[in-house]
Amino acid sequence: MLYTLIRILFYAYYADFFAEVSLGQLLKISVHGLRFDLSAIFYVNALFILLHLLPLPIRAAKGYQKLLQGLFYLTNIIALTFMFADFEYFQFIHKRSDSAIFSYGFDLWKLLPQLLTDFWYLPFIGVLLIFLLHKSYQATNPKTAEQWQFKPHIPTQVVLFVLGIGLTILAMRGGLQLKPIKPITAAQYVPVSQIALLINTPFNIIHSWQRKHLQVPNYLSDNDLAANFNIRHSGKMIFGSDKENQTPPNVVLIIVESLSKEYTGLGYLHDPSYTPFLDSLMEQSLTFTNAYANGRQSNQGIPAILAGIPVLMADPYIVSSYQSNRVEGIGNLLKKMDYTTAFFHGANNGSFNFDGFTKAVGFDAYYGRNEYANDEDFDGNWGIFDEPFLQFTATKMNELKEPFLAGIFTLSSHHPYTLPDDNNNFPEGEIPIHKTIGYADDALNHFFDAAKEMPWYNNTLFIITADHTGPTNADYESARIAGYAVPVLFFKPDSTYNGLTFEQPFQHSDLLPTILDYTNYPNSYTAFGQSAYKTKNPHRYVYSYLENVYQIMDEKYLLFFDGTKTVGFYIYRNDPLLEINLMGQLPVDQMRLETQLKAIIQTHHQTLVGNGLVE
Repeated sequence: MLYTLIRILFYAYYADFFAEVSLGQLLKISVHGLRFDLSAIFYVNALFILLHLLPLPIRAAKGYQKLLQGLFYLTNIIALTFMFADFEYFQFIHKRSDSAIFSYGFDLWKLLPQLLTDFWYLPFIGVLLIFLLHKSYQATNPKTAEQWQFKPHIPTQVVLFVLGIGLTILAMRGGLQLKPIKPITAAQYVPVSQIALLINTPFNIIHSWQRKHLQVPNYLSDNDLAANFNIRHSGKMIFGSDKENQTPPNVVLIIVESLSKEYTGLGYLHDPSYTPFLDSLMEQSLTFTNAYANGRQSNQGIPAILAGIPVLMADPYIVSSYQSNRVEGIGNLLKKMDYTTAFFHGANNGSFNFDGFTKAVGFDAYYGRNEYANDEDFDGNWGIFDEPFLQFTATKMNELKEPFLAGIFTLSSHHPYTLPDDNNNFPEGEIPIHKTIGYADDALNHFFDAAKEMPWYNNTLFIITADHTGPTNADYESARIAGYAVPVLFFKPDSTYNGLTFEQPFQHSDLLPTILDYTNYPNSYTAFGQSAYKTKNPHRYVYSYLENVYQIMDEKYLLFFDGTKTVGFYIYRNDPLLEINLMGQLPVDQMRLETQLKAIIQTHHQTLVGNGLVE
């Protein structure tokens, strides 16, 4: 009740910020919020519950009960204090506080007296709520001395202990679903702008406690930073009036699990290809021959592809301290142009919190294993086999109102590389994934066969890439290069891109601005990437972060940076195994890449810490 009351007060305090939320919607948010409130309450009171449930006679001692009472007040008052601190702090960060608040250390305590003076009414309300907390605790106290003098029946107490701990864990997880709830889970119920209203501060702090927090570097002055890197883009029409008058194109973004460039016809000449269908499609497509993933994991690749967020920190964005930041993403942006949005991923619902994240970036409908609703096609591990799920996807896409944006994420080429019994005739290859890549390629072939029969097919741009690379059997490139190299191709059935190639560096975070340019998105937006249609810049860059080292590539050079200094500089075109470190020998080009990377890192950290992904 207290948590719900605080939510209502928070809503009233920020009525202008949540102006779009009606009282009816607030009631619905409060109902969904109970799940997050219970999780936080059971986390905060976990030790209190454990000590109350111990099947030991000491529980009857008055001193023991007084100790528990003190523990109850201490933990819950701390939780309530953080909730009320957010009444002021929210106006600066526009999200619930997380564990980063502890990094302010003594500076925060020095400000406390002034904060209490300026905002005296918040402590006053807090004291009233703590009084209610005290009264509720008193209501459960034994009223007479006789009630303290009980002799516990040990077998019964053991059962109650096990049951109580089980229910506590269930409440902390937020239910019986595959993964425990996270702050991003709230995006399944409300728009990203309302997540702060649905979740609570203790919940956000708890789930960010083990997350690393970014320290914004001061590499460049504000002027130099703006001159080197800018994430604010002004939308403008680039295709002219003829395209403006056409029916807006559908966009289908297909993400193939672990599809390395080396598995396809884009690999080195001595490498066999396991993707005959994709190779044939490349002949009719705009193929990006020098394309790279931003990350090495699915939960890094999906934010880069769908929201243009590069990988420049240790934690993937989707599980980082900044997961509840405001973010637009490709779905929210295209919905401003009246696009219908849906995401298809045949995995167990809740896997990697992708259902929550795709909601956050604007995909209104989500289709997973639950929606497929036929476990005869379950692979026994991850979800539904690609072949039947992609056929299901094609059918569901036919129900979408045009223009639409559809995201599709396959899964069968993921370890343990399970295939249906009747689809086991693909080339074995040299490593286990090769056979499942052949299966995924064949499933895509059948998907396109089905799509060709759909009325929306000819007015659709199909984009195919990977979430990240898979295991490598190659020794012709450093893992710092081959470990990120993925295919990217744009296919339009009307032969718009027939046989074209894009040979400049291209990364996953470039997809969002490229799609927006293709659809003639008219508004300004925030994006780290650079549209492929913006060809006036002399250099294009690809950047990432791995094992505490940042890296940046252009069309010729690769530079490694440890956060303080350059630690490697290579002409990767001539030295793909990175055997010749030219650090210090090409100072002009080295300084250009280092300065560019510093600007990118500083902008990235500043944007996430300041919750600035949305203008």
